[in-house]
Amino acid sequence: MRPQAEGEESSPKGQDLQIVQLAADLHLFHTPDREAFASVQTTTSTGHTKREVHRIARGSLQRYLCLRFYEQKNRIPTNDALQRALGLLEAQAIERGPEESIFTRLAERGQDLYLDLSNEEGEVIRVGPEGWEVTRNPPVHFLRPMHQRPLPRPEKGGSLDDLREFLNISEDTDFHLVCAWLLGALHPKGPYPILCLEGGQGSAKSTTARLLRGVIDPRKGGLRGFPKDLKDMAVAAPRTHILAFDNLSGVSDFISDWLCTVSTGGSQGSRKLFTDADEEVLEYCKPVILTGITSLVGRPDLAERCIILTLPPLREDARCNEEDFWAAFAQAHPKILGALLDAVSAALKNVDQVELATKPRMADFATWVARAESACPWDPGLFLAAYQANQRQTVDGTLQADQVASTLQSWMEEKSEWSGSASELLAKLSAHAGEQVSRVKGWPRLAQHLTRRLRQASVFLERSGIEVEFRKTKRQTEVWLSRKGGPGNVATSATAPQSSSLWDSEGGDNLTSTVGQCHPGAPPGEYEGYI
Repeated sequence: MRPQAEGEESSPKGQDLQIVQLAADLHLFHTPDREAFASVQTTTSTGHTKREVHRIARGSLQRYLCLRFYEQKNRIPTNDALQRALGLLEAQAIERGPEESIFTRLAERGQDLYLDLSNEEGEVIRVGPEGWEVTRNPPVHFLRPMHQRPLPRPEKGGSLDDLREFLNISEDTDFHLVCAWLLGALHPKGPYPILCLEGGQGSAKSTTARLLRGVIDPRKGGLRGFPKDLKDMAVAAPRTHILAFDNLSGVSDFISDWLCTVSTGGSQGSRKLFTDADEEVLEYCKPVILTGITSLVGRPDLAERCIILTLPPLREDARCNEEDFWAAFAQAHPKILGALLDAVSAALKNVDQVELATKPRMADFATWVARAESACPWDPGLFLAAYQANQRQTVDGTLQADQVASTLQSWMEEKSEWSGSASELLAKLSAHAGEQVSRVKGWPRLAQHLTRRLRQASVFLERSGIEVEFRKTKRQTEVWLSRKGGPGNVATSATAPQSSSLWDSEGGDNLTSTVGQCHPGAPPGEYEGYI
């Protein structure tokens, strides 16, 4: 350290103001929830400028200012001086700075999307209706958490088919759904379907989840188990773009509710640190991946937000060591990412060209992927057929796994309608199920428990052909059951009509082009749904 110059003040007095003066060139702003940030222009090793965003109250700005003070003053500032300076900068950002949004990995501005590569050069990808390009200093602020890892620079000329060799998926329809989920994860707002990867040991579920997350949002470390409490989940959600939870043995009602919220958008409030009255509200809407051996989804409200895929056991001749696998993926990653961005650009271009005549659950996701299909390596319309087939399988599987719903289906097989109190219905269902079923854990013991279960399953029951209504009378609320068709026509997995092709009346006929001509890429005369 250099010797102190003559007359130079050695006292820490005034260091706080000196630190504030050093921060005069920072761009101070606050988010809509009034969290303070500072944007810093730095120089990369190649001589380019890049913008870094730091939290003021807690985070890396303190380290940045401490280093800057030492480089200019050749002294180490006191912690008290740093905290006083940070307090003033936070006040300036909140009270005097503009309100601007902050993003992690993916952002939207006007018609364009921005994907943060999170590399040393500060590069991002701008995706618009006309294509995509690598750029710097975008008109949006990206926060880069410490666990976030860089994406490779994408390359043109690739295909989504390049991804297939890295997935333990044999069916074309499952591959379409995996690619659709990735495209959905690049939608700027959501909602996002939850990808459930199920299968026995050795089916490469964890590797598949790591790879799919890494295509768009690589991060340090492997997959994580589910957090233990709601606060940990709410804190983790805003700090990453894709949430991936591994080796779940099941999904409790508590976790199911949270997953429904994070898939379609929600918030969590808690007491702000070091305060008694202030509340901190964390908002999130994120893509999610779940893996598990057994069936993960039980409740219908969660199931209808999911794409559920069962992975087959991995063949012995298909196994390779981790190092070779990830090296091969790293080599193919740039073109796979480029192909995804081509499809995203097509989705932006086709905003006014492609609409769904009827909307399935997660309609925004389905519409987004349908608009991107002209740049996908399959015929337009096949995604929607695969998605609806997957939803039908999910409905059947969920109803079969629900003892109340499956018993109700069986009991209604020879009835056209029925009405009565929930207590009467519970007695009849218990008698129909038999003592062996009605005594197991999970069977409703009270009428209100049965009512809650019926409300949860009512949408899926209606899709299987049984309508459930609750009508208030002067004395009580009655349950009204009616079945479409007639006796013996309850649509269960054993009786539901099967199509020899995924392109049926519930699939391809659902997609239309608002310009009154064939969708780009549709084989002429083959898909009547494009009009």
